[in-house]
Amino acid sequence: MPLSPHSAQAPSARIKSVNYFPASLKDAKGFYFCPSCSQKRTLLFSEYMHGRLLLNLPHRQFVWTVPRILRPYFRHNRRLFSEISRLIFAIIKRFYNKAANTGINTGMVLAYQTSGEFLRWNPHFHCLVLEGGFDENGRFVHIPLGNLNRMSEYFRRVIIKFFLKKELISAKIATSLINWRHSGFSVDYANWNLGGLLPTIAN
Repeated sequence: MPLSPHSAQAPSARIKSVNYFPASLKDAKGFYFCPSCSQKRTLLFSEYMHGRLLLNLPHRQFVWTVPRILRPYFRHNRRLFSEISRLIFAIIKRFYNKAANTGINTGMVLAYQTSGEFLRWNPHFHCLVLEGGFDENGRFVHIPLGNLNRMSEYFRRVIIKFFLKKELISAKIATSLINWRHSGFSVDYANWNLGGLLPTIAN
């Protein structure tokens, strides 16, 4: 549903940021190796999101990927998934605050995936983000995002700085990652309205 700025009133309950992760590797495997259980859990979670969690406001799906050179670190340190998830939320929040020129309270549902096509190791992040947020007066501010080149570049620099600070990569590798023309960092998105959201999540 298209909205103009300040076109909706905030609900009485506070909006929350929600990060969703598999409770364990065993739980994550359950999504793939038992089709019946996987479908049931996916449908239950999507119904919970649709009925109780998501607001009747525009949302946007993002996919965040990192280059191959950084992917092995996630295999040996699974805590990186939660740390990168927090960085992603901070990036979205910063862009919203800058676009609205005020503090914006927004929300996100985020899940990581460890494999890509053909089950190759390819850690990446899927998130469903409220397209905008609420200002200090409780008014909803719709913030549509168009070209994501600046966000992708900012994502690259934030992640490189993070890996460098944790001493997972050297300054030389960090410089190379900054200078790569095709960096391997990407942010892709699609728009969803709530009417088509439930089958989309279920699929």
